[in-house]
Parts: sequence; C-alpha cells; structure tokens
Amino acid sequence: MLHACSRPSGTRRGQLVLGFTASATLLFSFVVISQHSVDAATAAKHVSAVDASPRYMNRYLKAKEGINKEEKEIQWKLHDEIEKENERLQGVSKTLNRHPARTHGVNLPVAATQKHLSRSHAALARLTKHKAHIERVAKSKATRSKLLHGGTRHRSSETGQHHHPHKSSVPQFDITSVNRFDPGQSLSFARELFETFALSYADTSLLTGYVGRDIVQLGHYYAMTRFGCALDCNDPHFNGVDGILGLGLPDAALATIPTPLIFALANDRGGLEGQNYVNERPMHQRKFAFLSTAVSGELQLGGYDRASTNADMVYVPTTSTTEYSVNVQSLTFGGIELLNWRDKTKPNALPAIFDTGTTCLVIPDTELGGAVLDKPFSKFDSIMTKGMSFYITIDGHLFEIPFEFWWQKVNNAPCVQATPPSYAGILLGDVVFQSLVVEFDLTKPHKPRIGIAPRNPLYVPVHPGRLDALKIPMIKRSAQGVFVEDPHQDKYRHGVDHVPVTLNGMRTEYYANISVGSPRQPFTVLIDTGSSTLAIFARMPPQHGNLQVPHHTGALAMPQSGGTA
Repeated sequence: MLHACSRPSGTRRGQLVLGFTASATLLFSFVVISQHSVDAATAAKHVSAVDASPRYMNRYLKAKEGINKEEKEIQWKLHDEIEKENERLQGVSKTLNRHPARTHGVNLPVAATQKHLSRSHAALARLTKHKAHIERVAKSKATRSKLLHGGTRHRSSETGQHHHPHKSSVPQFDITSVNRFDPGQSLSFARELFETFALSYADTSLLTGYVGRDIVQLGHYYAMTRFGCALDCNDPHFNGVDGILGLGLPDAALATIPTPLIFALANDRGGLEGQNYVNERPMHQRKFAFLSTAVSGELQLGGYDRASTNADMVYVPTTSTTEYSVNVQSLTFGGIELLNWRDKTKPNALPAIFDTGTTCLVIPDTELGGAVLDKPFSKFDSIMTKGMSFYITIDGHLFEIPFEFWWQKVNNAPCVQATPPSYAGILLGDVVFQSLVVEFDLTKPHKPRIGIAPRNPLYVPVHPGRLDALKIPMIKRSAQGVFVEDPHQDKYRHGVDHVPVTLNGMRTEYYANISVGSPRQPFTVLIDTGSSTLAIFARMPPQHGNLQVPHHTGALAMPQSGGTA
C-alpha cells in the first residue's frame, strides 16, 4: 500500500501579519493565560504527595511545553514588532533630516512605543517567573515521592529531563476513533486458541493483533474465514478507518491468514483453508473488477459489468504471483515517448502495478540502469502541457489516460510523480482507475490475468448507502424435513454484485463496507489491491484461554514470511 500524495504544510511565520495595536492585545492575552496557569500551579501545591507520580509529571511536562511555546511566540512577535517600529522611526528620521521644515506639527510616538515595549517585556518576565515556579513545584513533588516510595520509576522525575516524547506535536493513532469488532457479541466467532500476526506495509504502517475466525460479508456474499483482529497500529492515517481489506494474491498473504477474502468468498477456494461451510453464499467466479469516477467508485464482485465499459475487455497475463503487475512497452505524452529505449532491436518492457493504494501515475526518474536514454519523469516534467493525454501500451494494447484524470483540480497540479528509488517500475493508481475498468481474474491463482477496458463515462456507479437488497432466507418445514429457501440465490451466485466505494477528500484512499459476525457488525475498511490480508480493529476475545505467542512472551511475534504486503 503506497500513499502517493502530498500533505498540506503548516502556517509559515511570514504568513502572520499583525498590526501594532493588535499585537499588544495579543501579548496581554498571553499574560492573562499565564496568570490562570499560575493559579492552577498554586492549587497544585495542595495535592497530596502520592500524586507526585508519572501522572503528575505528564501534567507538568504538558504545562512546561505550553509555557515554552508561549514564551517563544512572545519572543519572536516582540522581535518582529521592534524591527517594524525601528524601520518606521528610521524612515521618519530620514524624512525630517531631508526636510527640516516639516518638523512642525510632527508627533513622534516614541513615548507610546517605549511604554508598549516595557509592557511586553514585563509580560515576558512574568511568564519566565511562572515557568521557574512550575519547575520548583515539580522538583519538590519528585523529592517527596522519592522519600515516600523509596525511589522513582522515571529518571525524568529527578533530573527534570523529558522521559516521554511530546505526543501533542506528532500525530498518533487513536484507537478510540475507530469502530472495533467485539468477538464476545458474535455467536459465530471461533472459540479456539488464537495466533498472533504483525502486518506491515511499504509505507512503514504496522498493524498487530491476534487471528480470529468468523463470518465475513462483502456485498451480498459471505463466508467463514480467518482475518486479523488488530489491537494496535503505528499509523495515524488509520484514524477513523475500521481496518483494511487486502484484495491481493495468496502468495503475498500471511502464513497465519493464508486465504484472502476474495478467495474465501468463492465457491472454489483454490485449495486454501479447506472447503466451504454450510452457512455461506459464495461467488460463482473468483473475479472482481474496480473502477472510480470523480466522486465515487465501485467494486464489482463475480466479474465485471459490461455496461461500465466502452469496449470489449482485453486480458493480459500478470508478471508476478504476489502482485498485480503487467508489462508496459510504451508510455507517451503528447506524442512524445517517455520510455525511450536504448536498444530497440529487442523487446523492452517495464513492470507496472495496479494499486488502489496509490493516487497518481507514478513513473521512474532514472535511466533504469541504462535501459532508456532519458529519465521518464524528468522528461515529462520538462514538456508537461495542459490538455494533453497519456497513452500507455500494456502487452501490445494501447489505452488512453485523458487530461481530466491526471490533472488534479483541487491542487491545480499534475497527479504524476516519480517512483521511489527502490522500485524500477510504474505504479498505476487512481488516475488509471478513473480512465479504465480493471478486472482481476483469479480463476487460476498461479496464473492470474488482468482484464482492461476503457471506462464508459455515462456509467453511474452504485450510490453509497443505498438500501440493502439482501433478503432473509425463508425456512420451510414439511414432512420431508426442514430446508432453507433463498429467493435470490441464483441472482447473486451467477450475477455480478455491485459494492459502493467512497473516497476521501484528497482521493488518496478508497473505502468499502463489510460486516463481521452473527449478528452482523458493520465496518468501513480501506480497499488495497497491494496487500492480501483482511484486518479490522477489534477488542480482546472472551477469556477462553490465553494468547499463545510463539517463541516470545509479552510481545506480538512477527511472521516468518510474507510479512510485507
């Protein structure tokens, strides 16, 4: 999963323009805030010595951090105002020196300026005094805690150094922002000893937890399968996202979660994880297609909808059994070849990966070890012109990427980037999924195929939040016994199911809804064709045994192979 996008930067100091009077008011507001902090510190003197613990130290560190921030802001604002005032007075002085006759009636605000600066210096002095007071209180608390408990658990309490990093300035993953799966509320959750997993991605994201087994539903298909129950994550981009749905190949899956969901939902699992269960609705064909528009997307299960394409689907073989990679022989922009091969007497090709976790068209910015004469990205950057289209040749088939799809209107910039130095190939992201309908044919897991066709611009994907067409099966009793009649069984078994897909504001992530357990618990997960594991954030399972971590205790074990998807 690669996130090829830019993040907005913070406000620069040069963007802050304050008037002379407004700055003085702002400085006095800092003094008021400081006075409130002094009152809070005075009240803290009455706290018992037991509170002189790391919990208090966290409060102290936060208070000290805020004071340091206020102090720095006052210092640079004061410095800027002094410079501005000096420049203004020097300009007035030069005018008076050149035209002495104009001194009549001129009122220089020197006294007002000195009065304002003295007040600012006084505010800064009070803030520094408050900071020293907080440090003395913390030192006194730490000393009393050491006498009561025979020592401290954190050396920072004795030395005054920061033991914990300031988390307020660095975004952190917040588990409370996601909807977690509760295995204790599911009647079909597997009651067994659980294995652990650690799932890492190319952008250094890491999810850790235990492996569970339950009924998972995507669209109108559902099956019993294994999935990751994540307890922790190191990536703040997962805030508000309940998990990740990997739609990749089995060879890229974890050893503890060997079956990707798309295989578990098929009536033929390809020899993975045994046969199907009775309480399942499997797909007739192990295929799925993906497309996106300017406002939404669609995941088609069991094949592709012919109404969504403008031409017949052409199929090309993949070059790998771990990723959806195809051969690209040519990439032109405005009629100019970007892959200018050095040796044109032999077949030349470059691998290109279809990845929903990538936003832009990502092309190399190297000479590929001498295989090409020019750096493709640098060449594009030098000839980039609005209104032009890309043309890409995949296994001899030519496809167009129009201007409206590779140009970002939000940023008023091209959505074309250079590949990371570690990958000598092309990444086909959202730009391509807006131009083409891509079908992933997994009928033969060791010989997967990619189907490609131009997207029909008149086709409207299914709207998110539409009414669920799934009907409750009818249970019938007769003299012959009890049986279940599913009125729409054939429709969803042999047809193509349409799953709504939503996008975030920057078009960097796709989301779909799934449900897990009995009764169903709904979740919104990230769609990623670059990985093969389903993982959702979950609570701890019921106490029917302890988690057994192989080789190590007290930590989650990394997988022996296939840990990176």
